[in-house]
Amino acid sequence: MIGNTDPCAYRERGFFYYSEGRLERALADYAAGAQFFPDNWMFPNRQGMVLCDLGRFDEAISRAEEATKLDPASGLFMLGRAEAYNRSGRAERALEDYDRALALGHLTRSDTYRLRVGMGSAHLKLRNYKASIESLDAAVDLRPDSTTALRYRGIAFEATGNVDRASRDYEAVLTLKPGDEFAVKQLGKLRKN
Repeated sequence: MIGNTDPCAYRERGFFYYSEGRLERALADYAAGAQFFPDNWMFPNRQGMVLCDLGRFDEAISRAEEATKLDPASGLFMLGRAEAYNRSGRAERALEDYDRALALGHLTRSDTYRLRVGMGSAHLKLRNYKASIESLDAAVDLRPDSTTALRYRGIAFEATGNVDRASRDYEAVLTLKPGDEFAVKQLGKLRKN
């Protein structure tokens, strides 16, 4: 046990375990931190992140809601909840929270990138291709090396029939990540047609 005097110790060890893919251990440290420091939003926020990665979406949503109660002015926790909704197949609900997170602000450049990719993904799931492309354009503006945003945008362009733009996005993915199976497959399919 670390002790109950320094929340940073729980955060840092939890982050170490998270970065090593030891999600249950990370979750345990974040839960201990939340127990010792119940007014610190960091712990329920991080618990939500780990729970989402474990596929425990309803628990992730609950932890994001707890973090929001501790710091209602931060868009970061709405972003966490939106990601849990999106990954659990509730794209419409996710978009509501992405919009709230954007309106609340207090997001870093990295958080804004995550938000734009998430919005693009949610719109894609709902077949709102134009809105998806707009969100993903913003994500690519923030991180031109994002293979995730380029893949999703390629899918959206493909769905609208814009084969040239879809091909360019898949080619950009391959430039950044040679041999990417999805991009190779999609380019092959587009070139056959």
